[in-house]
Amino acid sequence: MRNPGRVAEAGAMILLLLASRPPEAAAEGTCPLCRLPADTDVVTLSEGDLLAAATTLAQENTAKIAAIDARLHQGAFGDPDSRQARDTAHRLARVSLPNLYHYLFRFADDRDHVYETGPGPLARVAAEFVEPLLFPVARLQRVRMGRGRVCVRYDLQQRVSGKTRTGAKSRKFRVTDVEIDGRLRRVLAVRYQSASAKGVEILVAEHYSFEVAHLHVPGPPAPYELFLVHSLDGVWVRHHGIHRPEAFAYWVSSPGPVSGRDAGRSLAGVRIYFPGLRFELPSILPDIDLEDLRPLGLPMPFLPASYVRGRARPRWLEVEDDVDFENWEGVGSLPAGVRDRLPNEGRPAYRVSRDPSDAPQS
Repeated sequence: MRNPGRVAEAGAMILLLLASRPPEAAAEGTCPLCRLPADTDVVTLSEGDLLAAATTLAQENTAKIAAIDARLHQGAFGDPDSRQARDTAHRLARVSLPNLYHYLFRFADDRDHVYETGPGPLARVAAEFVEPLLFPVARLQRVRMGRGRVCVRYDLQQRVSGKTRTGAKSRKFRVTDVEIDGRLRRVLAVRYQSASAKGVEILVAEHYSFEVAHLHVPGPPAPYELFLVHSLDGVWVRHHGIHRPEAFAYWVSSPGPVSGRDAGRSLAGVRIYFPGLRFELPSILPDIDLEDLRPLGLPMPFLPASYVRGRARPRWLEVEDDVDFENWEGVGSLPAGVRDRLPNEGRPAYRVSRDPSDAPQS
């Protein structure tokens, strides 16, 4: 069975990519993590450090899954064999299992330290865990995280191509030159494929950075945690044109005792922010203003790929596409607090090029 949440994500992404404003060139040399004072205490993260943090989070998730499954079989959600009980267990898992945002913010939201690592230590995390990072590891040179920021640098000197492991999946990449906003730029292009969005590429400059904020919001409609990744710099999406996102927002119900009754008012969701979306139609038709907070599929919980592919997981967590949980979609509606922090700014539209030469290479 095809996951409707991820199909909806892909469809929303197509609509988004056809409608966003043009990118601006990323500002280079302004990242605070690139220009650290000489006396900054930089903590170097080894492969063991990163794997330890990943393993701890994964063990927390497997324990939570086992606890939900035990409650299911104890009849806490009704007849354990009923569809309603299994759906309740699935819903509780979606709002209680940490994911890549929790892993990333463990380092990036540390206001007292700066962490640094390289491609070797991150490669195993990217290969062994499901959906673990917000940036590709191909051609990675250095990552710095901390003080509310992430700074990623890539080696793009040579025009090369190959495959990389991202979230336990193999993806094609290439280093190429792309014209962005009238300027020829060297970028890393990583290709993504899905049933309804073929040939989407993420383009990353030599320097990719963003800021993070972790907020606790009292509601409405209920208390939730908000993970904001904002001020994105040096990243674009290519599909029928080149477009620049400005933020991601992930929210989830605040941690606490979880019961079947909580499922009805739980929250979990993700949006990508493209301010001022407008789809310019031919002159005989009116333009269409679009919602600039576009839904994305809920991130998979932070788990080893071997667990997702194996037999230890309960039956109510069915798997599709090798390492994706079936029907792993958002819970509840968009909280007003997210909309308030990422307003619809109504920026000018631009006409998307439909030149076939703009399509990514196979």
